[in-house]
Amino acid sequence: MSATAAHSGIAPPAILTPWADTLLVGGGFVLLFAAWAAFDFDLTSQNALQRFYFLNFLINAPHFMASYKLLYGARDMRRTYPGVTWWLPAALATWAVIGLALYGHSRVVLEAMFGAAAVSLSWHYTNQTWGMMACFAHIHGLGFTDRERNLVRANLNALLAFHVAWALIISRRIFEPAAAGVPLLSAEQAQWLYRSAGAVAAASSVLGVTGLMLWVRRTNRVPPVRVWLPWVMVHLWYVLVYLEPGALFWVQNAHALQYLMFPMRTEMNRTAAAGGVVSPWRMARWYAYTAALGLLVLLALPWFAKHKGGALGLPGLPLDLTIVSFVNLHHYFVDGVIWKIRNPSVRRDMFAHLRRLNPAAPAAAVTPSPGPQPSTA
Repeated sequence: MSATAAHSGIAPPAILTPWADTLLVGGGFVLLFAAWAAFDFDLTSQNALQRFYFLNFLINAPHFMASYKLLYGARDMRRTYPGVTWWLPAALATWAVIGLALYGHSRVVLEAMFGAAAVSLSWHYTNQTWGMMACFAHIHGLGFTDRERNLVRANLNALLAFHVAWALIISRRIFEPAAAGVPLLSAEQAQWLYRSAGAVAAASSVLGVTGLMLWVRRTNRVPPVRVWLPWVMVHLWYVLVYLEPGALFWVQNAHALQYLMFPMRTEMNRTAAAGGVVSPWRMARWYAYTAALGLLVLLALPWFAKHKGGALGLPGLPLDLTIVSFVNLHHYFVDGVIWKIRNPSVRRDMFAHLRRLNPAAPAAAVTPSPGPQPSTA
């Protein structure tokens, strides 16, 4: 918060609250990472994975369903983006059916779907990192210049490239029981590519630091913690998965936790705009709805597919992983349309509360400009 805001009675700008934003955007993960580094916890043990599955359906599953609620729950969204709303799910379903039909003879079609889902996470993580940085910089009235943005984005693109290498090499081992296949590269080639991508990603952090330092020099202030913490987070995530690839499951939860504050705020602002009361009970019901839907789609449906597939004459098919891959791929494109900040209705739904909290504040202090676009996909 600026010194002017601190002495003017203007509430500190936030998506939820400054403390909640900081905790969700990465503060909680910093504590987990510090504990892992200090005590060498095994994040991929059987007990750790059981905890992950529990948290997955409290955090990760709701974040998928919240995006669906924003898309399918708004008539203007459904009408504006029929491709993502209707045609893309049909195309993904066709891909899945063909892949399953051919799976006994050739696994390449279905494995391509699994690989595409794993690769799409690279855009999820890096785009969301930039989106949060841009979003929090804007609500503080301090955006990025083109030069600063390009440097930070170049850094994030190097991390994206590392994630793609990870998806091509390491993820195949993680999903080996369900998606076994011929390695794309020899062991020596894979090791060289993985280490090289990791080294380039690590070196690229200099670009991100340079972009942030230029921001500091231009604004003559230290960036608010919510601006730089997402950048720190995404680097810690990739350090973690580089050293312990199976820990990606924990990174998924950290990503989902960051994400959830945005659809939650949108729901709160839409409720207020419609004259409803934004209460803890109402938001608890919103969360329960997304969690229950997530349990249905990402737990009950895959369980049924996996355990009842044999009775339906479909033994040995990775139906559960196919469902999860379908949701991951569709989610990527859904996020690409529901978080377009240049869209006035999206901007209004996400930031209307800033005007209500600070009615005396100038519009520039509470309404982010349309660019750069802080996509949270």
